[in-house]
Amino acid sequence: MEQLLHYIWKHKIFPLQELKTTTGQKVEIIDTGLANTNAGPDFFNAKVKLNGILWIGNVEIHERS
Repeated sequence: MEQLLHYIWKHKIFPLQELKTTTGQKVEIIDTGLANTNAGPDFFNAKVKLNGILWIGNVEIHERS
């Protein structure tokens, strides 16, 4: 399942127009980052905008929290 989530993130196979956090904040995925095949985060240097603020950093994907 986690491999499927990686594929979905990498290829942006999700609705890009109306993403929101659980608290209702607007989310925009600018860049999914560079996939990492080694130890460490799953994606490097992703760009995500939350409520108009651009965040740049690494993304770690898990099937469960």
